[in-house]
Amino acid sequence: MNCKLLLSIVSLIGATNAASCWSNALGYECCKGCTVIETDGSGDWGVENNQWCGIPSSCKSGNTSNATCWSKGLGYDCCKGCNTIYTDGSGDWGVENNQWCGIPESCKSNNNNNNPGNTGNTGNTGNTGNTGNTGKTPSNTNDPFNPTNNLATSPITETEKRVGQTTRYWDCCKPSCAWNYKAKVTHEVYSCRKDGSIEPVVYATSGCGGGEAFMCNDQQPWAINDKLSYGFAAANISGSDEEHWCCACFKLTFTSTSIAGKQMIVQVTNTGGDLGNNHFDIQMPGGGLGLFDGCSPQFGVDASKWGNKYGGLTSESQCSLLPEVLQPGCHWRYGWFEDADNPAMEFEEVQCPQELVDITGCARLA
Repeated sequence: MNCKLLLSIVSLIGATNAASCWSNALGYECCKGCTVIETDGSGDWGVENNQWCGIPSSCKSGNTSNATCWSKGLGYDCCKGCNTIYTDGSGDWGVENNQWCGIPESCKSNNNNNNPGNTGNTGNTGNTGNTGNTGKTPSNTNDPFNPTNNLATSPITETEKRVGQTTRYWDCCKPSCAWNYKAKVTHEVYSCRKDGSIEPVVYATSGCGGGEAFMCNDQQPWAINDKLSYGFAAANISGSDEEHWCCACFKLTFTSTSIAGKQMIVQVTNTGGDLGNNHFDIQMPGGGLGLFDGCSPQFGVDASKWGNKYGGLTSESQCSLLPEVLQPGCHWRYGWFEDADNPAMEFEEVQCPQELVDITGCARLA
């Protein structure tokens, strides 16, 4: 797929040729269907028979549902309203009936869409800050495997600590940073199949969107000693974006509740579309499903077994209700984490411990 990106300039020359099959000029067949997997400067791309193909122009001109509801191709309905919650390379996204949906193009043409903003209930216990990008088209068109394609210096790298907040979640959804072209990394964050084996196809649809890719079971926290733990989190960092925080690591020094003074190093594997600024949503099994429920389809367990939608389980004894493979992270919450309720913290970017990189397969190149 890197060749496609390198040849994107050619599309400017060949755009007038083969209008219904523009991708021929780039050496790719046209798709038979209209499901969009990725969009770049050349046009819309799909995958058929494990090969990239160009989405025909007829999908837009002749298929009104696809034209007016671009998110259908990504497995999401179009919103009925125009309230934008999150924006990425695919377009503007909203939330209706606790489900992500695409903001229709008509909202822009009518100039009645709201400005993108954060409307997340960050005060809720264990607010998911869920994978705002689960199953969405990758937004970064840089070639992550080309070491000469350097990104700008990360705006989140500072010598001084910054103040932030935390919540908790575990929704089993494919992590946002598991999609390709999000950042310049050695490999996208691993996603897994239902059985826990690594899903090698980076464009596999999230289990929260009816697909077969889920959060890997081993991406849960664990204690290093009495004062330090490692783990993973979704994040929303002021002045930054996925291109700079995907797979980056941060040291959180908790400043409230009974764990004040304890520290945790987390690798960011997810983006919280409903999180506030400088907000880390720590992944811990039983921490609350939030907006999305990928756990029921992954494990065949009713959502009620996972506790309150926000906040999750209410006692350590309930950890036994979770699949056995997820119980260690649940017990960590009531052990090292002392069942702290959304502790405040200070954070600073640090080099990722190899133990975290080994689990996600993802290390930043810049």
